[in-house]
Amino acid sequence: MLAKVLPEDHKKVSKYLLRIISADAQVKQNESNDVDIPELFHYEPLNRFLEVLIETNKNDDKLFKKIVDSLFSGHLGKLSLHPKANYPVQKLLHSCSDKEMVS
Repeated sequence: MLAKVLPEDHKKVSKYLLRIISADAQVKQNESNDVDIPELFHYEPLNRFLEVLIETNKNDDKLFKKIVDSLFSGHLGKLSLHPKANYPVQKLLHSCSDKEMVS
């Protein structure tokens, strides 16, 4: 939808939004002092937005890698088991042309 609304500027907008989101992608410790997933993955609307961000940028290898590195790297196992965060993980794996990028 982002690409349909702003076809000529969607990459600029995506980069800007990714900068904002990744700046807030702090990992906090949970009650048992284990490292939890980044806070943004606890919110369903942000997970839906991440799915759109992934889908609209899946053909831009450079930006797609930036999404993976800044939001998913090191957290894929826990994210895939999370009741809300597993949806963007599924979208990421489905959209990824190079499976090595997400390992």
